[in-house]
Amino acid sequence: MSDRADITWVPEPDPSQSAVPGVPEGLLRRRYRLGGMLGRGGSGMVVRATDELTGDAVAVKFVPALHPAARRQLQRELAALLALRLPGVVRLRDEGVDGPLSFLVTDLVDGAPFGAHGPDWLASALALLDVVARVHLAGVLHLDLKPANVLVDAGGRPTLLDFGLARGRLVGGGAPGFIAGTPRYMAPEQRRGDPCDERTDLYAIACMITEAAGSVDALPPVWAAQVRRMGAPDPRDRTASALDVLAALDVDPLPQPARILGPPPWSEEQLRELFVDLPRSLLHLAEDAAALLVRSGGDVDAELRRWIRSGLASWSADGRVLVTRSALERIAASEGPEAKLVASLEGGAPVEEVVREALALARELVGAGAAERAAGLLEAAALWARGTAEERAVLEEQSIIGWELQNTAAVDRALHAVKCSSAGGDSTLETLLRGGRAALVGSAQHAVELLQPVEPLPPRLERWRHAMMLKAAHRLDLSTHARLLDEAKQALGSDEPKWTALLRYRQGDWTRAGELAERAGYVQLAAAAWLEAGELARARTSALHAVQVERQTRRAVAEAEARWVVRTIDYRSAAALSPEPERVAAAEAVGPGAAGLAALVEGAIAWRAGDGALGSSLAARAAAALEGINPPAALLAAGLCAALGSPLEPFEATSRRAAALADELAIQVLALLHRGGWRGARERLLRLLPEPPLDERRLDVISLAEARRWLDQFP
Repeated sequence: MSDRADITWVPEPDPSQSAVPGVPEGLLRRRYRLGGMLGRGGSGMVVRATDELTGDAVAVKFVPALHPAARRQLQRELAALLALRLPGVVRLRDEGVDGPLSFLVTDLVDGAPFGAHGPDWLASALALLDVVARVHLAGVLHLDLKPANVLVDAGGRPTLLDFGLARGRLVGGGAPGFIAGTPRYMAPEQRRGDPCDERTDLYAIACMITEAAGSVDALPPVWAAQVRRMGAPDPRDRTASALDVLAALDVDPLPQPARILGPPPWSEEQLRELFVDLPRSLLHLAEDAAALLVRSGGDVDAELRRWIRSGLASWSADGRVLVTRSALERIAASEGPEAKLVASLEGGAPVEEVVREALALARELVGAGAAERAAGLLEAAALWARGTAEERAVLEEQSIIGWELQNTAAVDRALHAVKCSSAGGDSTLETLLRGGRAALVGSAQHAVELLQPVEPLPPRLERWRHAMMLKAAHRLDLSTHARLLDEAKQALGSDEPKWTALLRYRQGDWTRAGELAERAGYVQLAAAAWLEAGELARARTSALHAVQVERQTRRAVAEAEARWVVRTIDYRSAAALSPEPERVAAAEAVGPGAAGLAALVEGAIAWRAGDGALGSSLAARAAAALEGINPPAALLAAGLCAALGSPLEPFEATSRRAAALADELAIQVLALLHRGGWRGARERLLRLLPEPPLDERRLDVISLAEARRWLDQFP
């Protein structure tokens, strides 16, 4: 029986401590910058560190190196928890062996040991039972539950740490007769080396609760009864599961859905009313949360309580539920097909087979709009596949999906996985990812330099390289864009209509761009091209299709753009519209670029509808949001502010900045300045305006004909 001392928790480590004695100068130090000690004792120590790639604060735990077979099993089961993304379980980032030590890297959890929060700890105990119930449903036992391994944040939410590595044993099981744990919290069967199950963890929780309360008699009666049952010496006398304990307690004084919805049963549409969401939401929180409740098949009230206890949701002041997109994907992952993959691996399925299934599932999840779930699954698959022939395929898929999501955080996760691979990194994949990241953040020239070919690539990676190059090319001059497109065609031996359509769009060949984009199924670009070509009906058809596609895949940024195109088409067609500021609020939840474009078109609509104050306010919001993201649109917004009597800067300064715009954009900005009372742009406007007759069709804000009339009306 292991009788080691507990690891001593150090709540405030010395930030000046930059070196840790006994840690080798090897693999780990190339990935992480080690800092102060967080805790030590017995056979393990925990160190604060900084991830050199992302800059995130992490915790690194060291123990003597594990036997290869034990490490392999540990990888599988820790990856299972990562794949399921269980709330209340610390997120694994990396693991490995560095010289004589094994290490495990996790998120750095901010909190204090269980029981240290005074009289409110019973609420934390409820949340702990819920977390443990989810872990058990995933087929994993903790077997070392104790206050130091359950950190509770300021809101009372617990996070479980240390799934077995500190004691050098397998998660959820071990060889017969192998005994490890913390004696103070170990159930009798665990001390004897007998088989353990869920009730073993419940015994430890009973010990923790009794310790926090001072005695069982100090607990409320309903709690005291359950703690006595959980802590019974004979496991046959204990409550069977954490779910059964929660059902027996049922003491949460939380609002009831019936107060809002009336008596059950409730339809999925009714359940949407339970959730706080924005009008015209682009995140579809209420819709997806209601669908998850229906799929759970259980008691709606009980399921909501579980979400709240785990910190994935919270109650609003009016008794409705607040939840995020990330939280919904975590809930779905813990109850979805990922669980079947974990179960098949635990049931003895070959790792290679499970990894291939994980790769296929990840692509399905991305297509269904569950990008975060796909990313979590691939992080797990990278651990499952570590050191196997499947590892490279997983890393490639994680890299490609990370970039296809057009999300720098996803690319950073893929970069981290590549650097932490069994071979100590893959220079080719790493360079490609760094080039792709540069393309996403607008460092176009740097991206092109990084993405130059250095070795022959498999066909899929070669296509990916060219896709990233052409993403960067959009910010370079037209001749460079055309050259890179020709290189891609020659290298791949085929023409990608989507890529050619983007170049034609930049060249102003709207009709050809629209035709090519339609052929490629690139409905977003098709809509924009037909809009510029003046084919409003055709543009609207493409844009509405794009809204439907992006809504289905839950790509919020793309859906925001598609919605904006639809609204812009309606505005340009001179339809009678009323301003809808809620569209701007919904877009703000997606990002400043989406919010800025929405504010610009709604500001123009408000102006046309005679609400100058609202128009000016929305235009100012648009200018602030788009500055540095979309300078032409920001200038249009500044011009609209000036026309409405609220210039954002001196007229002459706006006019000077407009000199860099294409003619039609410059005409609009200068005409809006003229309408606002500045006559300094008159001569330039006369030079830029084409000969009559002038087009009456609205452009982004005004038509060319309006610009000419204003010159006559306001001499």
